[in-house]
Amino acid sequence: MPHVVRPLLDDCSPWPDNTGALRIAVVAGGGGHDDAPGFLTAALHGVREYARRHGCAAVDVLVLTGPHFDGAVLVPPGIPGPVRVRPYLGPAYDVYRHADAAITHAGYNTVQELVRSRVPAVAVPGVRDLDDQRVHLRAAACPTVVVAEAEKHAVARTLAEVLKGSTGASARAVAAPAREVNGAERIALDLVAATS
Repeated sequence: MPHVVRPLLDDCSPWPDNTGALRIAVVAGGGGHDDAPGFLTAALHGVREYARRHGCAAVDVLVLTGPHFDGAVLVPPGIPGPVRVRPYLGPAYDVYRHADAAITHAGYNTVQELVRSRVPAVAVPGVRDLDDQRVHLRAAACPTVVVAEAEKHAVARTLAEVLKGSTGASARAVAAPAREVNGAERIALDLVAATS
């Protein structure tokens, strides 16, 4: 079901105020699948490559591995700023709305949150059996989300593409396309009506 997104409990930012750094969220999909280490490595190397090529003086990276992730996150030297690694942030945090850019695995919930937030994003669909991340990306048809392969140069190029002309989270329109927050309730009502 497209265009259904979970409600947020609050709108807290995981970044400190007014640092002047480019805020990038790197989010692995599905709670931390087996393909997360490769994705995270490509994403962080892509951030470093982007910062080098574009002369970024300060980048603040928030990495969300997923609560089931049991690998290691290897942070490459040369990223100009902090890289914070967390397994999970609860629904009080609106990670994407407060980010200047995101690099994600692009699972269903993530895609819907990216559409709601309108954050410029690099989507690196996971490589897993029975996954349909590319289908969700096409269905969302979000112009601020561009698909890239899990390779540092591809991530850096795509990050430059999505950030071109963007002035970050503070400049994005506050109003985003309407997303239903009661999707599960609506689905249940539709199922009850169909079986009655």
